[in-house]
Amino acid sequence: MMLSSDHGLSDEEKEAFGEIAEIVYDQDETSTLDEEEEEEILRLCQEFPNLTTRLFYTSQGIRLNPLEFLICFRASLKAIQDFCDSHPSSIETSNSLRLLPLHWACKTKRTQPGVIQFLTHRLPMAASRRTLDGLYPIDLLFKREHTLEEVKAVVQADSPAGSLSKQEHQLLQGFASRHGNVQVIEYIVEQCPLVRQKHETVRDISLPQFTALAKLLPQLTKFSLHIFSRELPTSNDLIGWNHVMEKLGNCNSLDSLNITLKFPEGFPSTGLDALGNALASIENLKSLTLDGGERGHWNRTILTQANLTAALVTLLSRNSLQTIRVPNTISVDHNEIFDALKRNISLESFDIVSCVNNDDKRKALAQVLQVNTTLRFVELRSTGGEAVTYDKIRYLLQLNMSGRAKARTCTTSREEFVDLLATEVESWEISSTSTSMQTSLMLDLLRECPSIWCRRPQHR
Repeated sequence: MMLSSDHGLSDEEKEAFGEIAEIVYDQDETSTLDEEEEEEILRLCQEFPNLTTRLFYTSQGIRLNPLEFLICFRASLKAIQDFCDSHPSSIETSNSLRLLPLHWACKTKRTQPGVIQFLTHRLPMAASRRTLDGLYPIDLLFKREHTLEEVKAVVQADSPAGSLSKQEHQLLQGFASRHGNVQVIEYIVEQCPLVRQKHETVRDISLPQFTALAKLLPQLTKFSLHIFSRELPTSNDLIGWNHVMEKLGNCNSLDSLNITLKFPEGFPSTGLDALGNALASIENLKSLTLDGGERGHWNRTILTQANLTAALVTLLSRNSLQTIRVPNTISVDHNEIFDALKRNISLESFDIVSCVNNDDKRKALAQVLQVNTTLRFVELRSTGGEAVTYDKIRYLLQLNMSGRAKARTCTTSREEFVDLLATEVESWEISSTSTSMQTSLMLDLLRECPSIWCRRPQHR
C-alpha cells in the first residue's frame, strides 16, 4: 500500500494516520463513504489535528488531505460541515496545483448536493481563485454535470454585489458545456449583457438545451451555432430543435447567421425541413454560412427533400443577403440558385461550392454575371476546366466592382457617370490594372450607361 509520509508524527498520530490511510486507499472510483467511515475520519482528525494537513494516497494514486477526500468520495454534507467547523483553516488550504476545497468540489462529479453552496458561503473568495492551470471554480464546474443552484452559488460568491461582469466570460463557458441544462442556459441568457449585446457563438452543446436557446435569439443580431453529434437525436431532442428553428424563422433582428451541423447519416428529414423553413422565413438576413462540418455526413437526398435550395432562393429574392457561404458538404440545385441570382440586387459575395464545381456550372455562372451587377466576389476553388471561363467570370466581377450597377441605372446622370469613371480610373492606376483591361472596363461601362446614349428631353 502506498501511503504518504508520516514523518514528524508521534506514535499515536502515526497509528491514527494509518487508520485514515486505510480508509482512503480502500475506496475506488465508485465508492461512497458510509456513515461509520465518515465518523471515524472526523474523530481521528478531531483527536489529532495535525492529520488535517497530511496527504493520503487513494488507490488511483491521487494525494488528498482529509477534507479533499471527504469531498471527492461523496461524504455527506453534514460530515463536511462538521469537519470545517472543527478545522476552519482547512477550507483555505490549497495543494501544489493551487486547488482549494471549492475547486475539488467543482471538479469532481461525485460532490454531494449542497456542498458547493456551503463552501462558497464559508469562503466566498475561493470562487475568484485560479488554479495553477488558470482555471476558476466555475470553469471546472462547467466541465461536468451541474445544477443551477451550484452555478448560482459560485457566481454570486464571486460577485457579492450582484454584478456578473467579472464572471461573464466564465458564465459564457456554460454554452460550450455538454453537461449543462435548460435552467443554467436560461440563467446565463438572463444575467449576461454580453450574450444579449454581442455576437455569441454556441458550440458543442447538448441538443436538449435548444429550448433554452430560443430565448436568446430575439436579443441577437449575429448568431453562430455549431453542433457536432455522434448520435442521432431522440424524439425529445427534435422537439427542442424544431422549437428553436421556429424561433429562428421569426428572428427578424438577425443579420448574420452561421450554422455548422454534423450528424450521422439518417438525420430525420423533419429536422432538416424545420431548418429549411427557418432560413426561408428570416427577413433581414445579410450574411449566411451553412456548413455540414469538416467531415460532415449530410444526407444529400434528405437535403433536397428539406427544400434548402428553395430556402436559399427565397432569401435571395428578398434582396437583403450580401454574403452566402455553403461549403462542399452541402449540395444545392445550381440552376435554381442561378435563376435567383439573375434577379438579385443585394448579394456581393458568393461561395456555394456545389454551384461551381464543374466547367458547365462555371459557364452558366458567367451567363448569370451578364445580368447580375452586384456580385463582387465568387469563390471558384477548382482550377479545372477552361481558362477562358475563369477569365470571363473574373472580368465581369471586376466590371461589377467598377460600378456597373450604377452605370446601368436609368437615374444616373451623365455628370454622375463621369464622376464614377474618374474615380474608377484613379483606382485602376493605383491597383496597377493593365491598360488593356482599363480600356475594356471603360468601354463596357460606357455601353452599360443609358444616359450617355439617350437624348435629354429638350425644354422649351
